[in-house]
Amino acid sequence: MKTQRLLALLFHGFEETEALVTVDILRRAKIEVVTACVGDKLEVCGAHAISCKADQLLKDIHLELFDGIFVPGGGGVFSLGQNETVLNTIRYFYGANKWIAAICAAPIVLKAAGCLPKKFTAHACVADQLLGCDTEAEVVTDGHIVTSRGPGTVFPFAFELTRRLTTEEVVLQLKAAIHYEK
Repeated sequence: MKTQRLLALLFHGFEETEALVTVDILRRAKIEVVTACVGDKLEVCGAHAISCKADQLLKDIHLELFDGIFVPGGGGVFSLGQNETVLNTIRYFYGANKWIAAICAAPIVLKAAGCLPKKFTAHACVADQLLGCDTEAEVVTDGHIVTSRGPGTVFPFAFELTRRLTTEEVVLQLKAAIHYEK
């Protein structure tokens, strides 16, 4: 099986738990994850004043090199719906039938890009803006799009995305290695 490559968006105000746990789980599963900052600098500050450094700037990314994209939530996600670079990036992955993963409020960006699937979930703070949102499910996969509700569902979300990019065996080994017992 070829090594999967995933693009993870970082932006000012991203939800640190969602972004960093997901990237960590994927990298433990030997999935190559490149973090890309939506802004003009690699340094980015999350919603809870945790700063980190992205691998690259989104504007420098060659999308065709990736098998999917991941968008975390957080208060900063609301500005992404007006960012044409972000919207066109999501449209590229959607049109290429590649994986798209969005957690918390990030499905609002999928909606803005015209790429929201029929079945999805999201954080309660945006559910009323997303017709058909399943507010009970932790994780929903519809075709090539994986969605989840928020920081409390980040592990099931990361495992589901890992499963889709690798195998169930990899997920079981990973759960055992980190003592995930749910």
